[in-house]
Amino acid sequence: MKTCAKCSAQFPKSMKINGKRVVLASRKYCIDCSPLGARNTAKLELKPDFFPDPERIEGKSNVELQCYHCKCNFIRKFLEVNESGRYFCSRKCSATVTGVGRETNPAKNRTCKRCGAAYKTKYGHTSKLLCVSCADTFKGRSDLYKSMSVIEYQALDSVKGKHPSWRNAHIRSFARSWSKDICQHPCQKCGYSKHVELAHIAPVSSFSENATMGEINDPSNLLALCRNCHWEFDKGLLLLADIPDRNNIPAPG
Repeated sequence: MKTCAKCSAQFPKSMKINGKRVVLASRKYCIDCSPLGARNTAKLELKPDFFPDPERIEGKSNVELQCYHCKCNFIRKFLEVNESGRYFCSRKCSATVTGVGRETNPAKNRTCKRCGAAYKTKYGHTSKLLCVSCADTFKGRSDLYKSMSVIEYQALDSVKGKHPSWRNAHIRSFARSWSKDICQHPCQKCGYSKHVELAHIAPVSSFSENATMGEINDPSNLLALCRNCHWEFDKGLLLLADIPDRNNIPAPG
C-alpha cells in the first residue's frame, strides 16, 4: 500500500481503472487528491492558478505562457505544462538556452576497418568504417567490400561469430546489389523473366579465404537463372555447357 502525500490515506499500488489494470506505485497522491483523477498526478504541485476550472483540470483548455528565452507569449495545451517554469516557444529557443556549454556531435574515436588506423569522425569526415586516406581510395562502401578478402570480411564485428552458412549467404547477397544489370536479363536457360536469381558458377565455399569479395561476385562468375533452373543447376541436373552465354541473349527492352 502507498500513503497519499496530501491526505495520508492508504491506496493500492495498482488498481483497475476503466477496466484496465493501472500501476500506481510511482504516484505520490491517491485518486481523490489528484487533480487529474485517474490520470497522471504529476501536475498536483503546480501553482493553484493553473486549476481555475474543471475543464483545465481535465486538460481541455489551453494555457498562455511566456517563452523563457525571447519573452514572447504563446499557447500550449494544459497537459504540456511542466513544473520547471521554463517554457520555450520553439526548439530554437530551447536549444539556445539548454545547449549552452554543450558540444554538439562530439568527435568519436574509431578504428579504420581497412588499415586499422585510429581516426575521429569530425571536421567533415563522418565515415564509420574508413579513415580519411582509405575513404579517398575507396569512394563508396561497395568498393571497400569488393576489395575486402573473405577472411577480412569475416573479421568484422557485425559478421564475427556468425555461422559459416550465414556468412556465405551474406557474401552471395552482395552480388544482387553489385550486378543489378544482370538481374534485368531473363533466365539464360528458359527465358523466364518474371523472377530471376543470380547463381554462382563457382560456389562461395570453393574460394580460399584470401579471395576478394569482388572476385567471388564477379559478373563472369554469375548466371541469371529462374528459380527452377537455379535449383537444377545447384543440384547438378543442369550443366553449365547447356546454359547459353548471357552476351548472346538480346538485352531486355
